[in-house]
Amino acid sequence: MSTNPLKEAVLQLKTITVLYVEDELSAREEIAYFLESKVQKLYQAKDGAEGLALFEKYQDEIDIVITDIQMPNMNGLDMAKHIKELSIDMPIVVTSAFNDSEYLFKAIEIGISHYITKPVDLMQLIQKSAKIAKNLNLQKALIKTQKSLEYYQKAIDERMLLTKCDENGVITYVNDRLSSMTGFKADELIGSFESKLWSEAEINEGKYDTLFEKLKNEHYYHDVIMYSTKEGASLVVDLTAFTILDDTNEIEGYIFIRNDITELINYRKLLESRLNVNKQDLREKIHFLSEYQKALDLGTALCRMDITGKITYANKTFIDLLGFEGDEIVGNNYFKVCEFGNGSNSSQVLKQNIHQKKVYNTSALHKSIKGKHVHLSSAYIPIFDIHHEVIEIVCIHHDLTEIIELNREIHDTQRELIYTLGEVTENRSNETGNHIKRVAEYAAILAKYSGYEKDVEVIKIASTMHDIGKIAIEDSILKKPGKLTTEEFTRMKEHSIIGYHLFKNSKRPILQAAAIIAKDHHEKWDGSGYPDGLKADDIHPYGRMVAIADVFDALGSDRVYKKAWDLERIYALLKEERGKHFDPQFIDVFFEHLDKFLAIRQQYAD
Repeated sequence: MSTNPLKEAVLQLKTITVLYVEDELSAREEIAYFLESKVQKLYQAKDGAEGLALFEKYQDEIDIVITDIQMPNMNGLDMAKHIKELSIDMPIVVTSAFNDSEYLFKAIEIGISHYITKPVDLMQLIQKSAKIAKNLNLQKALIKTQKSLEYYQKAIDERMLLTKCDENGVITYVNDRLSSMTGFKADELIGSFESKLWSEAEINEGKYDTLFEKLKNEHYYHDVIMYSTKEGASLVVDLTAFTILDDTNEIEGYIFIRNDITELINYRKLLESRLNVNKQDLREKIHFLSEYQKALDLGTALCRMDITGKITYANKTFIDLLGFEGDEIVGNNYFKVCEFGNGSNSSQVLKQNIHQKKVYNTSALHKSIKGKHVHLSSAYIPIFDIHHEVIEIVCIHHDLTEIIELNREIHDTQRELIYTLGEVTENRSNETGNHIKRVAEYAAILAKYSGYEKDVEVIKIASTMHDIGKIAIEDSILKKPGKLTTEEFTRMKEHSIIGYHLFKNSKRPILQAAAIIAKDHHEKWDGSGYPDGLKADDIHPYGRMVAIADVFDALGSDRVYKKAWDLERIYALLKEERGKHFDPQFIDVFFEHLDKFLAIRQQYAD
């Protein structure tokens, strides 16, 4: 359902502060009365000198300046020039009854791209101001999102012993807590393999090779590993590792988190040595066992189940994690509480390991009593009787929920950043944010039904960057309502190369695709496009698909230089340009699935 444009414009204006400068009293009172009820705050001045003084005083508050040109003491253009020296990005709207090109050229030279002739049309003023406000709000949202990412990174760093590696296992990041634990400075570890932290004995046993084999195949690893500090001391760590996948499920790197359990292991060895003393009193042995159980209960979520899966014991940490009261979880079937997160047959694998008397490690979802899910790193250890038969299974769990949720939020935020950046670009060129949404959905449909099912998500996200290069094109060209001159069009065409250079060196698949799309979406099947005059299959399929999506949407939308075409006229052009401008195969797919394109067009109508 489309929104009321005027209502949406007023909502945008409610967030901004305006400085309005006008020497004519009646005009100033009329516009000020109109704006006061629509913006967050309004400052007024009767001439350029007073307006500049107000701007210097309230510069941190003011979002937009609206000014007349001809005024006493200091005219509007001189005031605007001083304001631009103080804040080069400050949006300035000039109003003037003088339709003289000299004023327009001087305004452009100063950096003013917004111009309204007098008498001021109030609707034109509110629409112009609302567009500027929307762009400002998008920029503020972008800054806020970036700060959130920094907060999440800080939260993880403060709580974990953390390293990150690239796809080859070379360390790319070390947090301060790990440096303090091992004695290695960050720059001593970055650029080295993860094995630098491992003891030689663990590597010789093949555990290091097993680590990366599991990460590549199962994307998860958990074990207790012996480390060596810089000074040669031994450390025992509870190590959990995850594979970092990009949006196409290719391995991008690995993240390692650890708990230092050296003291706990040493304490266990002490207990074992005491329990093995033949003359030790049985009561003392029982006391040591109870103390060991207490240590486990305090530091670990633990439960036990019989060979049928019935829970026979759960400590307080495990009960609290799942939100149960007291011992009410005891007697429940464990396999109804646990939902394995790495495959539907994981419960069968666990049962097979139990029958084969093996320890089983995995990452599993557990349902809390309130219906929420808790992500646990779990180890299932069979307990044997004197005949070496399994009588029960001890389950030891570590809570990974916060880490996984933070990682998911960071991923979603990165995707939102890409969409926001695309929307800022479209808004600057007087196009709606819905344009990039429609183009993204159209490109995804073409990919899905043209044999590029695996690339659908990449194309959908990357296509939002197709016109990112326009961010460097001057407003005088980008927003020109009439036909561009030859020189202006040559400059406009540079946006495809600019967009390509922004992303060409990225190693991320989505940004690599964005570079391709930015460069190729104006190439034509017959070789008459730009920037390289590529022909037919030499044009990347991503570029060919986005070309159709972009043209279909652009023709059906109002622009500063044209009115929207009706659908029949658009269909006729697409058919006429089949094999000329557009890939014939993709045009055929477009018309075969026309109903889906029209549904998107309706859903995201401006």
